[in-house]
Order: sequence, then C-alpha cells, then structure tokens
Amino acid sequence: MTIVLLPGMDGTGTLYEPLRKALSGKCKLLILTYPVDQALGYTELEALVQTQLPQDEDYILLGESFSGPIAISIAATQPVRLKALRNV
Repeated sequence: MTIVLLPGMDGTGTLYEPLRKALSGKCKLLILTYPVDQALGYTELEALVQTQLPQDEDYILLGESFSGPIAISIAATQPVRLKALRNV
C-alpha cells in the first residue's frame, strides 16, 4: 500500500521530508508536487492529482492544509483503490 501525500499551498511537499526519512523502507510514499510556474485552481489541481494516483495498488490519501479540499473531493468520487483519507 502507498501513502499519497498532497502538498500545502507552496506546492512542494517539503513538509513531508522528515516523514519520508522516518518511514524510509517501512512504507511506500508518493509525494506529489504542484507546478510552481502556474496559477492553478482546485479543479485543475484535482485533475492533476487524479492522473498521478496509483492505479494498480491500494493507497491512503493525505492532504496537507491547502490540499485538504482536493483530497476530500477525490475521496468523494469513491476511487476503488483508495482505502483511507486523512487531512492535516
């Protein structure tokens, strides 16, 4: 199972670095980033995230702050592989 981590407003996912180090080798992490050279709204960012979600394995979706609504919106579509949602 993979934990998919959505970034905060800065779009970088750097907040997750300590978590990545702590879970190294114990859990599969997918830290997504957002384009920093474009002003994208929630709809565009959700579409971008949808294209990067695991298709062949179960995953947990974690949305940091700004990405919380994106994670909730994705979860509302009830993806088959999504097993849990968490917003921080």
